[in-house]
Amino acid sequence: MLTITPPDSPYRYAETFLPEFSASGATGTVNWSTSSGSLSDATGASTVLTPLNRTQMVTITAEDDVDTLTFNLSVEATFPVLGNWQVESDLDDTPPEISVPELGPPRFRESPQITASWPYVFTSRMFESYAEVRSFLIFHRYSIPFWVEDMATGELVNGYRDSSLRRKPIKTNLFEFSFRFKVYDWQEPESLADIGPWASLGGGLLLEDGGSLLLEDGGDLLLD
Repeated sequence: MLTITPPDSPYRYAETFLPEFSASGATGTVNWSTSSGSLSDATGASTVLTPLNRTQMVTITAEDDVDTLTFNLSVEATFPVLGNWQVESDLDDTPPEISVPELGPPRFRESPQITASWPYVFTSRMFESYAEVRSFLIFHRYSIPFWVEDMATGELVNGYRDSSLRRKPIKTNLFEFSFRFKVYDWQEPESLADIGPWASLGGGLLLEDGGSLLLEDGGDLLLD
């Protein structure tokens, strides 16, 4: 009987590995197909998925001479371009609801969640970078979450677009653009050893000693 050994789900785009599927107990040749992205092999005992950088459910199908099996892999997108440094931002904590009685102290109703929102700004970028960001945000709109790797703080956070994408042409093939990103349930990192300029993020983006990026300040870094 055909069985599939799948990778862990969900899978975050830009992890240091790609999701691999293997089959066992097949009768005849195993044929693989996917609803999105591409596979390293269309036939054989195993295949590796190269997903699109989109938050979506991807269906992988394995078929032999007798059985047809499917597996739904949840893929979570990672924002593809690093924003500029030196952009002012901080926590956007939700203020409490306040009830002021005629006598006595006020009463406060605190939200159990901490929200955070901050701008992402991109200056002196080529049109290709703007087009990549525009396509990414059009797909995810306001309601589909995605990950952002914040190189300045070393944090990896999951949230939503919270504004329009604004652009300002500078000259031919050179743009400034920006949008706001929001996290509705921000969690403070458990250990400072896991964040900051000395941290290595899950996507394999590293910082040099001293905290400088491995690219020019303000330059583009695309996640293929």
